Amino acid sequence: MLMANQLSPHNVVKNATDRILKENFVLDLLEVFKVRFGIVDCEIDSEIKLPAGKIHSTVEVEPDFVRVMKRKSGERFILHIEFQTTDDREMIKRMQEYHALVQRKVYLPIRHIVIYLGKKKPIMQTQMEPSMIFSGFELEDLNTYEAEKLMASSVPEEIIMAVLANYSGESAETVVAKVLNRLKTLPLEGRKLKKYLKQLTVLSKLRNLDEEVIKQSEKMALTVDLKESYVYKKGIEKGIKQGVEKEKSILARKLKERKMSLAEISEITGLPQAEIKKL
Repeated sequence: MLMANQLSPHNVVKNATDRILKENFVLDLLEVFKVRFGIVDCEIDSEIKLPAGKIHSTVEVEPDFVRVMKRKSGERFILHIEFQTTDDREMIKRMQEYHALVQRKVYLPIRHIVIYLGKKKPIMQTQMEPSMIFSGFELEDLNTYEAEKLMASSVPEEIIMAVLANYSGESAETVVAKVLNRLKTLPLEGRKLKKYLKQLTVLSKLRNLDEEVIKQSEKMALTVDLKESYVYKKGIEKGIKQGVEKEKSILARKLKERKMSLAEISEITGLPQAEIKKL
């Protein structure tokens, strides 16, 4: 377990990488992914707004009845029962929410039952359309993307991702050189070029190539003092701080589950008691 004042190197890199990818995706979906996903004919609908950053949730549900059941055959499933006094048109959405939250705790099939107690005949929806039900996700492996195709782009956000793609037999050092040379050919003014070099350095750390990027950047006179960069260091520091706060919250929740007092949890994690109460 990570203590409150620790953060693994992996999480530091992940936080920095996540920020870069979110920043590069925030305005639009990169063309290379639209092609791979088969949605070239689509554009982002600006009329319907979804959160671009964190999706804040204060969901705290308490199912009326939820138990793990075991058949004589040994088969287990979760039985979830809700008692409903009103004909709630949103009930189907609530039940789907229950499904996700309960199954995250115990990964078993769930049977949901709503027992209606109202006077009028209920007309609430009881089944979701197949297209609205979560049944899985598509997995895209960036290792299967062709580095050459990414470098052929004129979009710097796509070019720097070539360092994470399939090199088709070329050495990683050669790909780094090609990426840097490609960035040099773009009409990027100094500050923007520095931005993408910093991003490339962070992404290349996922392949242990960050030192190679810095070394080749220096050879090509693209030195931007990546290791000492104020923006780069602040970004890493912010990632560490966010990670530490998250780890503190996780630790505090686990200690609460063990019935430790708020004072003891506060002493261990450094979190205020009022904040621990809200967890």
